[in-house]
Parts: sequence; structure tokens; C-alpha cells
Amino acid sequence: MKILLVEDNPHVVALYSNIISTYGYEFRSAANGAEGMDAINESKPDVIITDLVMPVMDGWHFIELVKESAHFSDIPIIVASIKDDDQSVAKAMQSGADKFISKSQPAREVLIEAIHIVTDKKTKSAKA
Repeated sequence: MKILLVEDNPHVVALYSNIISTYGYEFRSAANGAEGMDAINESKPDVIITDLVMPVMDGWHFIELVKESAHFSDIPIIVASIKDDDQSVAKAMQSGADKFISKSQPAREVLIEAIHIVTDKKTKSAKA
């Protein structure tokens, strides 16, 4: 499974990288939404985990661009953000996010949710 993390905090990137590599998944990161778009154009991930508040292009705009794209709209997107007030969560979901998880949850929980979403998507595709 290929996982793209769109996150501007290098400490968070290192944490996710360590956990994801432990499970043997392919990991790539981008520091903002613009870099995230470049990354998915180079290699389509199975799932995207993104923050919301980032420089250059924020997570809300990034989610909208991914979901509006004919080539990438099927990629599940999980938002992992400290900005977990009701308005931010609602805006993320309206932008097209598939799941919102507060950064107060352990990174391992976010990874588990990513695996579930991709597995569910593959199961539904096989049944169709």
C-alpha cells in the first residue's frame, strides 16, 4: 500500500515515516498541498493523510483539488489535524475528506484507519 502524508511539521512526518515503514508500507511525504498535488501526479497513492493548516496550499484546498480531479477523486483522504473544532471538521468533510481524526489520537490509530479505508474500498470494488 502506498501512503502519502501531506504535513508541514517535520517531527510529525518522521513519526509517521517510522510507524508506516515498520508495517512495510510505501511512504511518501509532501510539506503542503501544492507539493501533495505534485506527489500524486508522480505516483498515485492508495490513501492520503493530510493536515489542514499548512503554508502555500492548505489542506482544505488540497482536498478539493484531489476530489475534483477525474484521475484522483477515488483516493481516500484522511484528515489528521489538531484543528478539530466543529467548523474545521465540517469544512474538511464538505471539501471531500473521507475521515477526520484529531492529532490528539496516536499516529498508529490514523494508520489503522487508513488501512481500513483502503481495505473497504478494495472489497467494495471486488464486489462490483
